Amino acid sequence: MAGNVAQPGVDVKPTPTPTQALFSLVRHGDTNAVKAVAGLNQKDFSINKERLIYNAIKSLQARDVMPDAITIKHELDETGNLSECQHYLADLATTTADPGAIQGYTVCIQEAAAKRRQLVAAQEVVVAIARGNGVEAAAQALHDSMQAAVTNGKSIGSILKKFTKFIDLRQKGLGPQGVKTGIPELDDITNGFQPEHFIVIAARPSVGKTVIGLNIAHYTAMQPTPSGVLIFSLEMPEVELTGRLISAESQVYGGKFGRVGAMTRADWAEVMNAANRLHQAPIFIDDTPALEIDELVARARRMKSEHDIGLIVIDYLQLIRCSSPRGRDRQGEIAEISRSLKTLAKELKIPVIALSQLNRDLEKRADKRPMMSDLRESGAIEQDADIVLFLYREALYCEECKNPLIACTKGHERDAEIIIGKNRGGPLGVVPVEFYGETQQFLPVNNGPAAPVKQNNRCNAIDINSHQGGQNTTPVRPEVAQMAAELGIQVNDNEFNSL
Repeated sequence: MAGNVAQPGVDVKPTPTPTQALFSLVRHGDTNAVKAVAGLNQKDFSINKERLIYNAIKSLQARDVMPDAITIKHELDETGNLSECQHYLADLATTTADPGAIQGYTVCIQEAAAKRRQLVAAQEVVVAIARGNGVEAAAQALHDSMQAAVTNGKSIGSILKKFTKFIDLRQKGLGPQGVKTGIPELDDITNGFQPEHFIVIAARPSVGKTVIGLNIAHYTAMQPTPSGVLIFSLEMPEVELTGRLISAESQVYGGKFGRVGAMTRADWAEVMNAANRLHQAPIFIDDTPALEIDELVARARRMKSEHDIGLIVIDYLQLIRCSSPRGRDRQGEIAEISRSLKTLAKELKIPVIALSQLNRDLEKRADKRPMMSDLRESGAIEQDADIVLFLYREALYCEECKNPLIACTKGHERDAEIIIGKNRGGPLGVVPVEFYGETQQFLPVNNGPAAPVKQNNRCNAIDINSHQGGQNTTPVRPEVAQMAAELGIQVNDNEFNSL
């Protein structure tokens, strides 16, 4: 007969629990079992008697006394806990266990403890929902308990297998290549933004932090096999942010969008054309202001699970609020936020880009190119980031460029630099680029936007694939067709025709 089914005249002893089996081996002086218990925690035991025995074993170990049947009993007696554990110890005396299964016993104990913590956290979520407050904190606790899965250190041998496979794939141009920025020289130096990387892009106001963040998001989401992109915009509203994306995609000057009567028929056609392409792009925007870091992390996790996000862009780091300031100064708060973002990148296994402000001190220098010490509240950011990029535009400091009545004789209008201030595992350097403020883009040198669409009187037959980003035929979305119709523009799969 299988199991523990009783038969007439046979006294069947119940199967011991993993904890009983492990303690039984410790009681008999098994050194491997003693080491296994040392790797456990008091919270891993659900019964008070087991916690007391565990504490007795740990106390003996701390004094270099070998735990066994006699020493454990003596320790419990000394602490006044023997009477409570007497019957449990008697059962251990007749318990049989397999010394070869010690690792299995240990894993079972840890997994059972993890499930208990998850159940408690889940109950707290239910209570918080019923109360109507504290839901996010309870949900965070539940997530943390679920993430605290049983993991063990891995041998260098097993890790080397993964490493050699990674190198082999990369040498063959296969496997994950990292998120590209659309600026080839930058991608060559950084090798793309890798999963689990925390990237900081910093600049003074009006240099183009939001522009380059959107450029990377736009480029990533518009690839033939795109990754989902989540943008947290704590400063700029979603409509304005979308306007910048439309300007870059359509090559229509963004300054026209808010001016009465500035849009031509050709502009409208290009904008609707771009809207049709962007409508299908996996870009998600959250423009909640003054977001706390715990809430931001919770939303990122949820979006990752629902939409397979492959890149997160945050605009910008200093606008994130610390969830529990506890009287710390702003530098301490930024340190917690920075560490949380690095942890988020590792947890979700995707790159996280945070835009960041720079200190005013650089304005006092003759050479105003940023450096690591210019990062505002820089200590933790500098330490946590895998890559730090600085933006610099000479035009902001050129007197001729500042004068709207004259053209710059030095050609500084579009000159810009991406300075690689930190590149963990790679070289530093400076990548020259060109800044196109009218279409909100940083582009490689001598690779500016395509020539604007000619403004014919009726803007007839503008091919939906004529734009540089529209190589593939893109069926018109019903929602975009409706918007176009409301504007007096008829759309089909191959062309826009002005009515």
